[in-house]
Amino acid sequence: MDLGTRSIGKDFISKYFVILMGVISISLYYFFNNSNIVLYYGILLNIIIIIRVKNSRVLQIVFLFMLTYLLNLVPYFSYGIHISYYSLYQKEKIFESVLIIHVIFLILLYAFMKKDVNSNKEALINKVAMKDNGLVYASAIGVMSLILLLGKTGHNLSKTVSQTSQVTDGFAINEYFLIFTFIAYVFTGNLRSRKAIILILSALYIVKNTLAEGRIETLQLLILLFILFIDTKKINNALFWFGSIAGYLTMSLFEKLRISSNGLINLFKTGQDGSPYIESNQGDVFYNSAVYVGLIKDQIFNYHFRINSFIGFVERIFLPSKYATSQANVSIFSKAYAQSGGGGLISIYFYVWLSYLGIVLIALILAFLVNKLYKTNNQYAVIYFVMFICTVPRWFAYDPITLFKLSSYAIVIFFCFNQLDIVLNKNKKKLTPYVQNQRKIIINQELR
Repeated sequence: MDLGTRSIGKDFISKYFVILMGVISISLYYFFNNSNIVLYYGILLNIIIIIRVKNSRVLQIVFLFMLTYLLNLVPYFSYGIHISYYSLYQKEKIFESVLIIHVIFLILLYAFMKKDVNSNKEALINKVAMKDNGLVYASAIGVMSLILLLGKTGHNLSKTVSQTSQVTDGFAINEYFLIFTFIAYVFTGNLRSRKAIILILSALYIVKNTLAEGRIETLQLLILLFILFIDTKKINNALFWFGSIAGYLTMSLFEKLRISSNGLINLFKTGQDGSPYIESNQGDVFYNSAVYVGLIKDQIFNYHFRINSFIGFVERIFLPSKYATSQANVSIFSKAYAQSGGGGLISIYFYVWLSYLGIVLIALILAFLVNKLYKTNNQYAVIYFVMFICTVPRWFAYDPITLFKLSSYAIVIFFCFNQLDIVLNKNKKKLTPYVQNQRKIIINQELR
């Protein structure tokens, strides 16, 4: 038996053992009614997945983000402390159902993932063919600046601290800043001055969104900047994990300040039913997921609604959301029956639409993307993969539409900019040799 065959056999056995432990954990829950078994298995499985993608820092960030949503369940399942302000569906059995559905999703995702993800330890951005076109670059920078000025804002953090509030509006194109940041980077020609401008605009975007309740937008851009500027460098494990944990704690601190009514950070707050609860984004998302499962159990989300909602979701991929059926957005539709903050785990959305078949489907889709992430050099596939990675805070915990819509729009927009580059390059060939030579001198000076 050769080494390759032996490695495959060993991987199969280890994967079989992990999945078997999952089946046993869920079975023990039904026999002994102890949900902690499932929770801690889910946490362990998520950690195993992080280790499995050890050759890809960006994928480790993705699964580390997913892990936070399980870790924040420990207060509820282990100590009985509520994790959301709302109480209607904060019931043990419903929460346990959500947990089991999500753990089954993780088991399937792990089962479908291959072992050799990024075996060559490549940086994802190195698969992109960098180009030098000042006009295309300037066009992307112009759109970034426009989005920075017009992008949506929200509840102002600085006003929260001073015990007053201010709500402002803007355009949904705000998150498309990610696409144009990527395109601008591709057309920098690796010039430091051009990259510096991208970083300056990104810093302004981060400050604006952090102060205006745009925590998700900020986190998405930080992930993208990691892909563009940091993933190419060699980072030791200690520094990577220290930075990741420090970043998570910093974002959590801003979240606590955002939701504070007096500018102070309080661990416990008083819930809708008078019970103390720990407020967090993860707790709210899990509660919203429980609302959807609860509405299914109460027959409000019946099969007719679930099928129509899924059809509407598919419509939203190709059409503006306002043209889709009112049932297409599960989060908005559910508010007619239960108060909640919005959002929900992607595993629960697909369970709502297609029951357990939906869990299998989304696990297959995500595993396919992970497995193919480093297998292609197609430029349009790469931009899709980059958007898939950096928008994980949105599609995993708020709305799955981002996984399909924004990432697909990125391909279309990138194609348009590439066509512009082709047209401009044809005109560039008409330049005199002297002008071409002067351009080369300037570029070489910047690259030194």
